[in-house]
Amino acid sequence: MQADRSLASFAVGAFAPLSVALLTLVSTGCAARVTQFHDFAAAGVSYQKAADTALDDAGTAAIRANNANLVKARPNRAALPSTEREDDVIQHNGLLQKRLAILRDLRRHGRVLQRYFQALAAIAESKAPEAAAAAAGETFTALSSLSTTLKSSQAGAVVPPLTKLVVGSFKVRALEDELKQRADAIAAEIKLQEVLFKVVGDTLKTDLRVQLNTMETGQVIAPFAADAALPASWGTTRETFLKASASGESADAAVRAAAAMQEAFTALVQNRFDRAAFNSLLDDIGEVLTIAEQLAPAPGEE
Repeated sequence: MQADRSLASFAVGAFAPLSVALLTLVSTGCAARVTQFHDFAAAGVSYQKAADTALDDAGTAAIRANNANLVKARPNRAALPSTEREDDVIQHNGLLQKRLAILRDLRRHGRVLQRYFQALAAIAESKAPEAAAAAAGETFTALSSLSTTLKSSQAGAVVPPLTKLVVGSFKVRALEDELKQRADAIAAEIKLQEVLFKVVGDTLKTDLRVQLNTMETGQVIAPFAADAALPASWGTTRETFLKASASGESADAAVRAAAAMQEAFTALVQNRFDRAAFNSLLDDIGEVLTIAEQLAPAPGEE
């Protein structure tokens, strides 16, 4: 009997380290799952900041290009009645306001999408995941409404069919249920961001060509070629022209960042979004911000 007790004690002692190791592994796995949703939500904040810079560039370029068009056409409209010239400005204002409204809606869509990512993190981390899931549902409803507005706008574009996502296993049942219910729809919303940023980028480049052709001819080349002394502002104007020539890159980078978000969300849903994927995503998002910093005027130039 003593021998049996000794053998039992040995068995317990021998397997104790293994039990501790297994518990540690399970605990670490749970922590990793919580961490990846927290990291993705943090990346969503960075993505929205980057997207805002690209949308700001697009809005500024749209206004400046429209101004350039009006100024260029004004001499040819001089013989018209003043009421017709007034109508010209009013019509241009209306069209431009519609374009700026689309940019605002795209910005709002991105911010609500960011809130949804934060809601997922809340479900993963919360001690009351069902309540957090209810909040996620409300956020998704708001996102869907904005999505409908964007798709029906002039910038609306068709989101191509996406492969159905296979949801991984998660300890928090409410989280897994949320992903099974809405992961495909959220993936489509991220894709909508990518598609619309492509539309915004193409329009931005067109606007820039109008604006910069006028600037280069009238404010850079002509003053330099003239016999008169160069204006004191010529160097600053030329720098502004050269920087603005590259500002279309910000929208291209935003398209790549949205595509990276799409890929990262797929990894998140499948429970394989690790620290390496997080860092790679931040690099793609950071490219937009880097371009914005390069294009920003130096202190005192604004």
